[in-house]
Amino acid sequence: MNFLSKCRCCNKERFGSVKYCPFCGTEESTSRTSSGIGIASPRPVETVISAASEPEIEKVIKPPVEHFTISVNSGEHGHISPATVELAKDTEKNFEIHPDAGYVINDVKVDGRSKGAITTYNFKDVRANHTIEASFSLLQYVIEYKIGDNKSEKINVDYGSNKTFEITSKKGWKIADVLVDGVSQGTITAYTFNNISSDHIIEAKSQPEEKDARVGFRPSTFFARFAVFAGVIWLIYYLFSGSNKVNVDFAQINLTSKPTGASVSIDGTNLGKTPLNYQIKTGKHDITLTKSGYLQKSVSVTLSKNENKKIKLSLSRENSAKDNLVKTNNNSISSGNASDEALQSDINQGIELFNNQEYDSAINKFNSILQGHPNNKQAREYLNKSKAAQQEVLNNWKNDLNKQ
Repeated sequence: MNFLSKCRCCNKERFGSVKYCPFCGTEESTSRTSSGIGIASPRPVETVISAASEPEIEKVIKPPVEHFTISVNSGEHGHISPATVELAKDTEKNFEIHPDAGYVINDVKVDGRSKGAITTYNFKDVRANHTIEASFSLLQYVIEYKIGDNKSEKINVDYGSNKTFEITSKKGWKIADVLVDGVSQGTITAYTFNNISSDHIIEAKSQPEEKDARVGFRPSTFFARFAVFAGVIWLIYYLFSGSNKVNVDFAQINLTSKPTGASVSIDGTNLGKTPLNYQIKTGKHDITLTKSGYLQKSVSVTLSKNENKKIKLSLSRENSAKDNLVKTNNNSISSGNASDEALQSDINQGIELFNNQEYDSAINKFNSILQGHPNNKQAREYLNKSKAAQQEVLNNWKNDLNKQ
């Protein structure tokens, strides 16, 4: 006769004649109670059972499999696939990390430890609970802006943002062209990059302004220039209207003398005394310096557009003409020697070229003199001075280009 009993392991009812619990595989010894219910003493073992009312069928009952949880925290602006899962003991699972559009992986942590900006992670032989989390940051791009040929700066901008650049030129210059990623945009004064999704380059090019004036003076709606010479005050007043303006190219003269205070006349117009800074139209001009007790000094200069010409002139005392001595090597001889007078005349011409800052011509002049008089110290001295001055002008020109 079969009777019901409960398994003390899993607390499920089964026939009392069954020696092993068909649900959990526990071997039991049973005893019948007064209520007809058997009491079992569990002894865990993996074994074979047979049903009392059926032919014996051998079944292997295994212990239950342990499971562990992989907890996933994706954070904002991205996700980890798959989401939180439960895994059986000793199994494995691969996880993929995906940022949203416009974002990049900042860091991935497994069980609280950083793994860097990885895109996948695989849990192997799982025997405990684990966590995986990811953080994301906004993608950034670089905009490089160039000024002239040698200056360049870079800034970082966020994905999808807008950035505006204003283009201005310094005094005396104007915008010649603006290039964006190598494509000309014309003489614009501002450019905006919209919805940025890549790197960019913006470059501004400039050129000197063409000055607008008449008769060689700086343009102005009302322009007055005062000059004082020999106790007479001259008032020069020019009124310019927009319809009468003509394009004239200008240069700048910086005139000094030794001694200072010499009266300056340019093209027959008295302009004051040295030192003198004066803006004048391009072309050839005659400059004359006069000072009491000194010989008059006259030079001619040719000026080009936007040139800044520095002119240094030395005046000779009137009585020095009477002492017309020529210095050669270590000797002094009288002015009666025509050969020495010609040599000194050539040297004076070279010195005048040097003082007028015509360094190329001065170098050629002194080289020519030294071919016939290789030991002439004065010619050698001014040759070296001319070369040094020419190199200084070249260096200043290079520095001005780098500043543009």
